[in-house]
Amino acid sequence: MDYEEKRVGDVLKECLKDMGLGSALQLSEIERMWEEIVGDRISRRAKPIRIEGDRLIISTVAPPWSNEVSLMRDEIKERILKMTGIKLGEILVRTERR
Repeated sequence: MDYEEKRVGDVLKECLKDMGLGSALQLSEIERMWEEIVGDRISRRAKPIRIEGDRLIISTVAPPWSNEVSLMRDEIKERILKMTGIKLGEILVRTERR
């Protein structure tokens, strides 16, 4: 029997993905690095809340912040890819209702 060597972290990621929890793991990685990805000013007013397929959903505290984050979508996607290795297809920005 041949066995392929794999890192434990890689095996866990595969298992979580097989269980349908891959997006939760990705969101957790993005949340952990969020302030570094977008900076302090925006991280206090916008939060990643969900991943659906290859889409990241971000919630903001007010419409002007949604606009600012929307203008940064491409930059945010690039930073997420560089810092976490997660490739996103799209970023959707929503204003949180209070």
